[in-house]
Amino acid sequence: MDWLKNRLTAQLDNILGAAIVGAASLVIVWLLSLYSANPQITLLWVLIVLGIADSLLLLLMYFRVTGSRRQRVHTRHRNVTQDYFDRAFESGTEVFWLTIMSLHTLREMKTRLTKAQATRTRVNLLTLDPALDPGVIGAVQLHLNEPPYDVNATARQIREAWEQWSALAKKYPDPIRVRTYKSIPTMQGILVRDKYIAVELIPYDTQTGDRPGLLLTRNEDPELFNLFQQKFISLWDSQHQA
Repeated sequence: MDWLKNRLTAQLDNILGAAIVGAASLVIVWLLSLYSANPQITLLWVLIVLGIADSLLLLLMYFRVTGSRRQRVHTRHRNVTQDYFDRAFESGTEVFWLTIMSLHTLREMKTRLTKAQATRTRVNLLTLDPALDPGVIGAVQLHLNEPPYDVNATARQIREAWEQWSALAKKYPDPIRVRTYKSIPTMQGILVRDKYIAVELIPYDTQTGDRPGLLLTRNEDPELFNLFQQKFISLWDSQHQA
């Protein structure tokens, strides 16, 4: 039940607000009941109504909390988290972005990096190392099972992605830094430091539009968020700059 405790703690402001509103309503109704013909009956009915209202409010909060927890896992991750991805480049803080190659994303990056530059957002990007052994790249290609279904083509895409990301980093040295990694990719994702993280899982032979993922925030999912944040940053710190 730790997750429920953490989420209720995150909702503490809402709980306190509801308590204050309820207490204020009781005082107002009590004052009004002093001028009624039968203040005791009036107050009794008011207490009953407020009790029912508070019960419904607590039930609503409970289902909202438990429902939000279930919704943290998404089957079509990119559709759900696209807005969070875009907002990361305007967050005004440090962002860690883990990707395999994302050549298609490169075409849309100039606008995002311009926004990052304007908002003083630092983007730390990790892309797969093109110097990996061909056997490893073959395993990656087999796992992704993406067209053109050719190991040499996959190796070329990884190399081109690194080259283009590096060129962008030279053109926009202030908002973006690029490093390569050699560990087997098990996920992709973007972390806005100490705020939220969108993690895309990569099951075998799952196309990009169907991949599941997690959307975690520091306040609502502290344990999982801290775990993924630590691992993203550790991977970045362990790599050499491209």
